[in-house]
Amino acid sequence: MKNNTIYNIVSFSEKSAVVRFDARSKILGAHFPERAIVPGSCLIEMARELVGKILNKSLIIKEIKSVKFVSVIEPAVTPEVIFDFENDGDVLLWRVNVRDGQKSFAKMKIEFSYEQ
Repeated sequence: MKNNTIYNIVSFSEKSAVVRFDARSKILGAHFPERAIVPGSCLIEMARELVGKILNKSLIIKEIKSVKFVSVIEPAVTPEVIFDFENDGDVLLWRVNVRDGQKSFAKMKIEFSYEQ
């Protein structure tokens, strides 16, 4: 996210990243004010940014092959999540699982392309 205001990277490797949500974020607070949740579109964008960090390249999303939002992430309840990354045979095709310990929140398969 340009001018990221919703998360900070706690730890990072080529296989996973731990991120902490900023509970003071206006984006998270607006979605929904009485019970803030992380929008699914933000999780997709975070996946794009984190895979870009792995490849050390600016990426754009070419195609979302599949996405399944399994459970809602409430930053007040789950302030940190783990993004697991698996390259799917093509350098620009990735599987991303967002989880907290054993609980999965989202599963994605995304094809990227390099930003021009």
